[in-house]
Amino acid sequence: MRVCSRLVPWAAVLLVVLSTSWPSSAQHSTSESVQTDRLVTLAKLWAAVKYFHPYLAYRTDIDWDQALVKAIPKVNAARNTAEYAAAIEGMLSELGDPVTRVLNDSKPALVPAPENPAPVERQPTFRKNADGVIVVSMTRYSDFTDFVGTQKKLEA
Repeated sequence: MRVCSRLVPWAAVLLVVLSTSWPSSAQHSTSESVQTDRLVTLAKLWAAVKYFHPYLAYRTDIDWDQALVKAIPKVNAARNTAEYAAAIEGMLSELGDPVTRVLNDSKPALVPAPENPAPVERQPTFRKNADGVIVVSMTRYSDFTDFVGTQKKLEA
């Protein structure tokens, strides 16, 4: 049986993640639970960037797998949110993309609510653009719970 040489690094990364997050006893302490959650989040972020970030589609000089391998011990060693954010930021910096970064959530931006919100038309909505093309908006999926009403609107 031949093992694909490309799978060996993946297996090693998976082994490191699992070995650092596998419970050593029946009960997790709070810090172990936070550490496990952080590693899972790191893996999800890494995968999202790996498969959806446009830089990785055409830049061959970025070793994204190595960025994950470097970030795992830093995330494990993080004692607070700032150190965790710095570890994530270090991984993201490998991309060299100035807009892909960690945002500070300690002071979320407050968006004032409008005083008299305009009534919102249920979707789907239709409009014609300048070229005469009909644009159909279907983004609020909760508006589609009324199947019959939605069907009638689409037929109109």
